Amino acid sequence: MRPRVVSAVIAIAWLGALAGAVPASSAGTRQPAAGSQLWVSRYNGPINGVDQAYSVQVSPDGSKVFVTGWSSGTGSGYDYATLAYSASTGAQLWVSRYNGPGNRDDQALSVDVSPDGSKVFVTGHSKRIPVAGFSAWDYATLAYDATTGAQLWVSRYDTAGRQDDAHTVKVSPDGTKVFVTGLSVGTSGYSGYATVAYDATTGAQLWVTRYEGLGIGADARTMDVSPDGTEVFVTGTFTVVPKEGNSTSCHVTSGNYDWATVAYSAVTGTQLWVMPYDGPAHGDDEPHGIAANGTAVFVTGRIATTVCWDYVTLAYDAATGALLWQMSYNGPANQDDAAYAVGVSPDGTTVYVTGGSVGATPYNDYATLAYDAATGTVQWVMRYDGPAHSEDSPTSLAVSRDGTKVVVTGASRGTTSNWDYATVAILASALPLVSQAHPWDQCGRRGGVHRRLGGAGPGRAGRSGSLLRR
Repeated sequence: MRPRVVSAVIAIAWLGALAGAVPASSAGTRQPAAGSQLWVSRYNGPINGVDQAYSVQVSPDGSKVFVTGWSSGTGSGYDYATLAYSASTGAQLWVSRYNGPGNRDDQALSVDVSPDGSKVFVTGHSKRIPVAGFSAWDYATLAYDATTGAQLWVSRYDTAGRQDDAHTVKVSPDGTKVFVTGLSVGTSGYSGYATVAYDATTGAQLWVTRYEGLGIGADARTMDVSPDGTEVFVTGTFTVVPKEGNSTSCHVTSGNYDWATVAYSAVTGTQLWVMPYDGPAHGDDEPHGIAANGTAVFVTGRIATTVCWDYVTLAYDAATGALLWQMSYNGPANQDDAAYAVGVSPDGTTVYVTGGSVGATPYNDYATLAYDAATGTVQWVMRYDGPAHSEDSPTSLAVSRDGTKVVVTGASRGTTSNWDYATVAILASALPLVSQAHPWDQCGRRGGVHRRLGGAGPGRAGRSGSLLRR
């Protein structure tokens, strides 16, 4: 019997008030205390099997939360499962499932919402109909009515029967185009970035553009669109000639891949610039999130250091690709830290990053950071350790359109279940960055250290402690 995994969506309010200074509402009632649970909603699919959330978005008016991922279907392996919730109560509004033509595993990895809030777009990979007993994945992008969950269209992308694995979907600011990117195996037999533009109303394909790196393998991980809708930014990894002698105390790494960020014209798909990145230890470096604020593009992920993995966040000039600043984060346990998602406040002044960071237990916590977008200075750090005090693995981050909340979703071990959905809402206003000393470990690093890797040169921007920990 397959292990049962029940999905759970959890909203938690983190208030920036100091103890004893929780603000009251205009009616005189007190707001929820820091860390109090606002609501929780759970989703268990049709066969009581595995249900895994992967991406979350908030509607433009803040009234709905959309979550997508995959869920065990009846005789179909995994299916896409997309859900809408009331943002105020957590009540489930609708659920829509998608089983592709291959009637086998279909996994949704990304969700976005049209600017007017009328449509929800989901992408991922979906098995095609087998040929000679072989069934590879296609990109499968779907549009839903945001009010009812009714499917509006589905578009699939296939490069001559080879493997195609979409990772991210984004909608243009005017709502007329939908952009999808991911890994696609080309005619050379090597993978590359494949970025596709669709008409948001009909799903018709507008253009396709590819980036092959050095021609021996590349994988687009994520993308964003400039606020004015003129540029599309894609980041991912590309294979390089192995670099000898690179290892850490946590991992052995041959330095087989670096990352590359590419800018395209949103109208034609023409490449505007490309910026490769190789971390300071020259090991395997992976980007996982990208966001733009109009003047800059922010990319976050993990880098190999001489010790373990750390978060790294880079800021590029949106017009030229020039590097503006970069910051790393080493969590309190001096072990692996990997950033998975990044978002920007609506006014463009703050950058939010989330990922998995080993905490007090030997397991990952959610670790979410806020940076000043212009300088990279750390504003605050928030960590979430689930009820089982076991593995917590965030996958996605969204900022509410009014800029008041940051929402993080992912998987978290439950106390009586296996893996659950866990979605955390954080108040986005500035919180005090508490400094707490951590002893040097056997590897010669302090925990909770932020390191400025570029721009003004090496130096600490601040430290994280146990901030408002639940």
